[in-house]
Amino acid sequence: MKLMVLDRNIKTGESNDSDTIEAIKEKFKEEVNELLQAFESRDWISIAEESFDVIQTLLRVFKLMLKEGYDIEQLNKRHNKKLVNRGWMAKTILEVLVKK
Repeated sequence: MKLMVLDRNIKTGESNDSDTIEAIKEKFKEEVNELLQAFESRDWISIAEESFDVIQTLLRVFKLMLKEGYDIEQLNKRHNKKLVNRGWMAKTILEVLVKK
């Protein structure tokens, strides 16, 4: 599975390089609402499409955090530790490789 970290849209002129937390927040609300509607329809293809749109929006958050100087890998370790401390066990691990 390959997820794209988006740069710019050659058709609309939009650019994720000029992203703000406010813009991402609005896009996230839009995509979550579309996912909730897909859940209501019980159409698994729509649910998958909207789920990937939510993931795509979250990737924008991480891209912005990297731009702001945050160590995403360290934050991920902290998150995993929190889950383990809450009693969760991993069924499997998805590894994400960042290609620069």
